[in-house]
Amino acid sequence: MEEVEPDQGSHYWFRVNGFKGDLGLMVLRPSLMDLTAVEALIAKSALGTILQPSRSFVSVTEVGTYTGKPKTDRGWAYVNAHLKPQLPAMNCICFYPMNKRRWPGANWYELPYAKRQEEMHEHGTIGRQYAGKIKQYITGAIGFDDDEWGVTLFADDPLEIKKLVTEMRYAAASAVYGDFPYFIIGTRLTENAWANLLALDEGGAE
Repeated sequence: MEEVEPDQGSHYWFRVNGFKGDLGLMVLRPSLMDLTAVEALIAKSALGTILQPSRSFVSVTEVGTYTGKPKTDRGWAYVNAHLKPQLPAMNCICFYPMNKRRWPGANWYELPYAKRQEEMHEHGTIGRQYAGKIKQYITGAIGFDDDEWGVTLFADDPLEIKKLVTEMRYAAASAVYGDFPYFIIGTRLTENAWANLLALDEGGAE
């Protein structure tokens, strides 16, 4: 897939670890029509003729509902970087969808806004401890897909992802109110990695 102008999106190819799939692709584009064009381009490519889609997740980039309006230039830069991100060239990616529970006695949507903001502040405090080690992007999927949000984490060391997710499990926003249907972990595909992936075995296996 060709590179696009920075304000027109970004993408990240990766090799899926485990047996949930072989290849993964995160694509950011300005509109659903642009995403449809990417899907069609892949489907008509040589690679598309051998791919069998396994999972997909359609969502939009967003900034946390509970962070409040930015008050500084640095704050606005943070917002812009998360609404129109350029995906980092880090070694590892982890993606997982997330939902907020509606259980009796643990219904996120029945909590007052101030209480939800308090719970998410605890969550954010944990995340900020991993600044520089992990890049995190939250995308909203309510009305677009089966789950409510998507969380994508990038890191050079996959153990940092494991430590972050483990630590966040103990925050109430996750422990009491969070559901996480599945996780996908993968490693970035570079130009050399593509060549190795597509090459035949030395023995000439087809």
